[in-house]
Amino acid sequence: MATEFEPALANGAHEHHDMRDQILAAATRLFAAAGFDGTSLQDIADAVGIRKPSVLHHFPSKDAIRVAVLEALITRWKDVVPRILQAATTGQEGFDAAIFAVIDFFREDSARARLLVRELLDRPASLLAMFRDHLHPWIGLVVDTMRRGQQEGTVDSQLDVPAFVSQIVGMVISNIASSDVLTQLVPSDDDDVDPMDRQLREMIRIARRGFFANPERT
Repeated sequence: MATEFEPALANGAHEHHDMRDQILAAATRLFAAAGFDGTSLQDIADAVGIRKPSVLHHFPSKDAIRVAVLEALITRWKDVVPRILQAATTGQEGFDAAIFAVIDFFREDSARARLLVRELLDRPASLLAMFRDHLHPWIGLVVDTMRRGQQEGTVDSQLDVPAFVSQIVGMVISNIASSDVLTQLVPSDDDDVDPMDRQLREMIRIARRGFFANPERT
């Protein structure tokens, strides 16, 4: 039964989630820039514009914030990947939709990519455990789909599918995380094109050449 208090409760819950989201967004940027050890709870509180006890109201510790940040980065794919694979009617559609979804997500906020690179270097065992818990089901779905493509002759039969998936994910994350340097590594002869667009476009071309049995048709 609806009550007069429901709107207020709904607004309160909305504000609660907004503040959690703001804390996670600020922590993502700070952890990416200075690392987990180089970021204090006070830094996070200052970035959001609240007091440290208010941060602890939403998360019991800095480590809890780190876990929530990483889970937010990882768990979204369990819904996104099946939706992409279901919607695709051809192998190329599925390939393009998947790779652009990963690129768009990390390019929307490059701190996400930098944070994952930091965690890979600083806490590989912890990050691997999260990958196993949250990523393996959808990665298995991608691998199975690609192997069906090999059986149907659309995907290169020589492709080492699990290694290919790892390489593509690694290429996207490392490219975006290090874009400030990589885009300046070799002087550009076309200043009209965004340097990051060029990097990613070339990466996609290389990936397509390795993926399809007849890349010239793609």
